Amino acid sequence: MFLPNGVERDKFNFNFDQWAFRRKFVPDNYKLVMSVGRMVPEKGFQVLINATTNVLYNYPNVRFVISGKGPMLDNLRNQVEYMGLSDRVWFLGYTSDEDLNKLFVVSDIAVFPSLYEPFGITAIEAMAAGTPVVVSDTGGLGEIC
Repeated sequence: MFLPNGVERDKFNFNFDQWAFRRKFVPDNYKLVMSVGRMVPEKGFQVLINATTNVLYNYPNVRFVISGKGPMLDNLRNQVEYMGLSDRVWFLGYTSDEDLNKLFVVSDIAVFPSLYEPFGITAIEAMAAGTPVVVSDTGGLGEIC
């Protein structure tokens, strides 16, 4: 049966060395916060970056890993550099489906700060992977979470 805007949960059930993959991004004593999407204003990554200082003040052992590409990528990287957060906010650019699925599995939290989001498929994927999700209350995200 096909469900519109559904996600196949089984795509997150595969064997891989989760600790080895996770260690590509964070030391064992760190929390891994991930996000993914097209680097455009509507996806709200600028909001997430602005919030990182508050998160890091309360939880210093956190790294944010953001996957995706788009016209705002250089501006977002510059924002992170200007804020002195290059060691805490990493932009991966394009990420293969396999590595993205692994990232969903090994992350402690998935964040989707969209200002406009009609569906919210990536949030559903994170939930299917068993990862807690934080989303903005907009469009499809507000309806599914």
